[in-house]
Amino acid sequence: MSTEAAPIDVTGNGDLMKYIIREGTGQQAKKGDKCSVHYVGTLESDGSKFDSSRDRDEPFEFTIGQGVIEGWSLGVATMKVGELSKFVIKSNLGYGAAGSPPKIPGGATLVFEIELLEIVVEKTKEEVIAEANALCDEANKKFREGDFAGARDAYHHALHKIARQYGSDIDQLKVKFNNNLSLAHAKLSEWGESLHHAESVLQTEENNVKALLRKLEAEIHLDHLTEAKETLKKGLAASKNDKVFQAMGEKIKEAEKAAAKVQDNLFAKMMGKK
Repeated sequence: MSTEAAPIDVTGNGDLMKYIIREGTGQQAKKGDKCSVHYVGTLESDGSKFDSSRDRDEPFEFTIGQGVIEGWSLGVATMKVGELSKFVIKSNLGYGAAGSPPKIPGGATLVFEIELLEIVVEKTKEEVIAEANALCDEANKKFREGDFAGARDAYHHALHKIARQYGSDIDQLKVKFNNNLSLAHAKLSEWGESLHHAESVLQTEENNVKALLRKLEAEIHLDHLTEAKETLKKGLAASKNDKVFQAMGEKIKEAEKAAAKVQDNLFAKMMGKK
């Protein structure tokens, strides 16, 4: 991700300022387009967050020029697919003097970080699956080349593609993409995210060995050792005592010893102060 660029005065009067965080490479949006975005909204005054699609883990869809504040329609219409930008929106292009109580006071200047995921075109299920698989192939290539961040982003895009599709074939693709995402996040030491995607797999296939292994590895790195012991039991049963899970059992013991040593040292310091 590039550093934040110089500001762009979208309206020419300072009411809507744009800061590009990451350039997009896809199609540029325009009025009337149905767009899928992720966003985080904060108040400029104190930085408090009032809304976030990322917290819901669900992209937001809207049509430019319909049903959103004017600052959004003007801002997103300057974006390309894949772009991540920050917009500072004065109240006259936001919620005005009335605000949107209780979270947005009257006259508030808003800050939105928006990522344009795609310009939505209605497609058949088969077309969506083909596009998602192509993205997965691209991600696999990046992974083999050691570009784990690029692979992670492409896997996320593939998963997003099928988010609004249903059926057993889609469930299997979600298992595949979430497993791949869990591994990509692990390669980047993003253990919380790795755990999240492993657990998503296990909601569909509770004995998926790959997901149990990723979950176990993440729990150890996050020092969730009680949970890790339970995951280890499930992993040993599902894998028929595979040696990889046995080795993870040894890692749990090592982590417990390290944690106990830290506790002993802390207790000794506390006693020494008395």
